[in-house]
Amino acid sequence: MGCRINGLGKGEKARSGIDYGCEEFGRLKSVLMHTPGEELSLLNESNYKHWLYDKVPEISGYIKEHRDYQELLESNGVRVYELEEYVDENTGLMKKMPNLTFLHDTAVISEKGAILSRMRPPAREKEEVVVKEALNNLGIPILSEFNGGKGFFEGCLLLSKETVFVADTERHTYPFIREFVSNILKEFSEVIYVRVPKARRYMHPDTVFNRIRENLALAYLPAFEESCLFTEDSREKN
Repeated sequence: MGCRINGLGKGEKARSGIDYGCEEFGRLKSVLMHTPGEELSLLNESNYKHWLYDKVPEISGYIKEHRDYQELLESNGVRVYELEEYVDENTGLMKKMPNLTFLHDTAVISEKGAILSRMRPPAREKEEVVVKEALNNLGIPILSEFNGGKGFFEGCLLLSKETVFVADTERHTYPFIREFVSNILKEFSEVIYVRVPKARRYMHPDTVFNRIRENLALAYLPAFEESCLFTEDSREKN
């Protein structure tokens, strides 16, 4: 539910002295989280599907579960950065975003900087604007973002310091994937691309692939309709 800032390893130092980068597999050290609040009051029986919920949540229970999770992280030595503490200009936007809790969809933090998404559903429009402000105030640079054009890109996975995993889901548009691959290969050696069915159950890359150990991953291979490897050579040819 949070945006992982730093995992095992030294990472890079930002202006504020915060370490960042989660390419290496290991113990979580710090995370950016958003505790849900008054924005949940936007949901009711007539609009909860628009806001991408399966039902109207019981707000107090939702907030308690989130706080319990945060306390669990902190009890295990994880530094939690609360989103709202690093947002000044876009606090009004935050009150209109019932999905803002799911920060991992909005930004992936590499040692080279943050990779920002362009959120697709109208219910999640401009979440990346809020997250970008918080990252800037934390001193984490932006490595990749989408500033123009019509398209969407919701997330990727960092498999190592050299490899990025991108799933072409219902929340992505292929021209934006091509733009991302071309640009990110200036910083990473390779991009693994997978086309998956355009269905909600496969909406993000981590619904079909996740690492569970340094040299072991859990993948739902029936969803891999097509896969290919992009490298610097393929970027130059394109």
